[in-house]
Amino acid sequence: MKRILMIGNGFDIAHGLYTKYINFYEFCMVFHNKDVEDIDESFRERIYHEFIECGFKKSAVNVILKENIISDELLRKMIDICKNNYWLNCIQKRQSLKDPHWCDIEGIIAQEIAKIVYISKHYKNKHMRSIRGKEENDEIVNMFIYIGSHSKKASLRLAIGEIKEKLLLDLNELTWLLCCYLSKFLNHTKTRYEFFKSLNIDYVINFNYTDTYSKLYNKNIPTHFIHGNVQKNIDEQFQMVFGIGDKINDAEDNYEFIEFQKYYQRIIYKTGNEYIEWLSHKEEIIEIIIFGHSINEVDGDIIKKISLRDKTRIYIYYYEQEALNGIVANLTKILGKDIMIDYTNINKIQFRENNLKDEFIVKDKQKAEQISSMTIK
Repeated sequence: MKRILMIGNGFDIAHGLYTKYINFYEFCMVFHNKDVEDIDESFRERIYHEFIECGFKKSAVNVILKENIISDELLRKMIDICKNNYWLNCIQKRQSLKDPHWCDIEGIIAQEIAKIVYISKHYKNKHMRSIRGKEENDEIVNMFIYIGSHSKKASLRLAIGEIKEKLLLDLNELTWLLCCYLSKFLNHTKTRYEFFKSLNIDYVINFNYTDTYSKLYNKNIPTHFIHGNVQKNIDEQFQMVFGIGDKINDAEDNYEFIEFQKYYQRIIYKTGNEYIEWLSHKEEIIEIIIFGHSINEVDGDIIKKISLRDKTRIYIYYYEQEALNGIVANLTKILGKDIMIDYTNINKIQFRENNLKDEFIVKDKQKAEQISSMTIK
């Protein structure tokens, strides 16, 4: 029997790392509307103090004071990206409107692309002037206005193509900035949980860009970084998957915006297929322990492949009832309600509530092993 640990961002968050999207957004907003003409020591100090006011750790953001690590050229690039990035502007607008999901960056990307795909499908080969006034959906109308104000093309098809290039460029720049944040500004952690030490893991499927598990627990465990991992030298061509799921407006065969989709990026960036090899021995029983992953549809193709494998038992840990509700809803969308009912009835898929204080932080190793044997059956 093999045991695979599958981790999402909740794993890093549980270890005290500032890897929430809201952390990254607040990082970007420090650079927003900054003047890049005069970068000197006092300028860097002002940025440093803004980071501290936002709650960032001093030990993490003090790199902004070190020109040998964050050069003037690198700092200018970071500021330029934050100044007029389409995706950051979308988040800022939703925050001002008090949207409860205002900082769900991947969700926002999917929704914005869906609007453009809708326009492309329903108003194909139309001229911009002939469209205005015909659409009642305010969100679609606002996208029309954006396309019209940012493209001089008379043809809608050509205008959408131009906007697509702008949005893709902004996404790539935002991904680079995320890589920069995670590799140079992320706080360090020494938090360890005996629970993870006692699991006797054979492989790790990592949906994060960080290598927290190998740093804290076992650097010798084979790890597949599904979405790529951060590189210390961000001047190199980064290979991080950051985008949306397979479907746009419930259509699986829409390739017009394929560059934004994760499966395409995984192919282009060659993030590998190690996890498929680990699952390939059909007669072997495999336990999948999922921790800190919301089971979002964005990663549905991988989750479905893992779940449908025969002789697989899946244990999904959740933090609170609201999280469980979301996980069950997401997994049902991915697998379908019939499979979901069958798998939970036969305990192929089990949900386990975690409690970091009472259950995971255990100093006595023997007690930790007892907990592991009780929860992983």
